[in-house]
Amino acid sequence: MRSILYFLLLLLAPLASIQADTHPTTTSNRHEMEEPPLPPSLQVADKPATAQEDTFYKEFLNMLFTLGMILAVLLALSWVVRRMTNNRMKEANDTSAIKIIDRRSISPKTVIYLIDVNGKGIAVAESHTCVVHLGNVPVAKDEAPPFTPFPKQ
Repeated sequence: MRSILYFLLLLLAPLASIQADTHPTTTSNRHEMEEPPLPPSLQVADKPATAQEDTFYKEFLNMLFTLGMILAVLLALSWVVRRMTNNRMKEANDTSAIKIIDRRSISPKTVIYLIDVNGKGIAVAESHTCVVHLGNVPVAKDEAPPFTPFPKQ
């Protein structure tokens, strides 16, 4: 439900800033009334330049705000996905007869896993081409740390 609300906020945020720009404020009307009238040659040359600059800055700030919202949503989604995968792996390790006790990277494409299958330890190497059984290893159940797929570095 929260994600739907965030999505709607993301979609409606640029519209809110556009609506805020269309309504004139009372301070700007007072400011225009207090200025002395300029000659027509200066009025025509001056007003379009300031109007263009004002629109440019409003559009630029709107773009920065929208970009910030998109980045915030992406960061929040990556955090949620990371938490979900961590919890799913921990739950799978707790309820399954096959538990991944440890994972060690040997190279970018080669990983060694220490797996507990019904109390028996098995060492397995995985590469991009194959999976190799390295051997059996004694495993103490009390000393086995829980597996985390994203270790902190």
